[in-house]
Amino acid sequence: MALGNGAPDVFAAIAAGGDEGGLNLQVASLIGSSFFIVTVVMGVSLRAAPERKIQVTRNFFIRDVIFLIITCIYLLFILLVLKYIDIIVSLGFVLIYIIFVAVVII
Repeated sequence: MALGNGAPDVFAAIAAGGDEGGLNLQVASLIGSSFFIVTVVMGVSLRAAPERKIQVTRNFFIRDVIFLIITCIYLLFILLVLKYIDIIVSLGFVLIYIIFVAVVII
């Protein structure tokens, strides 16, 4: 299931490649798909099951959205200020993910 969900993002990133504007296309694809999942998929899922009450836990949803916003702000900083992605910048994303996992576990 995870491969089916992430495969379009991987193929879009490969297709964008290193050409002029390729980084912008990769970032736009990833951000667009994440916003699509947060809004459209969640809304359709809630509407599709009217007989079964699906309850979204407010605290968990807010936690996830806050981490999404933090990651998008970090990405925006990278695109506007640094204008490149290297191993150190990539480790920043890994660090955000590790902090997210730690917050979820606690």
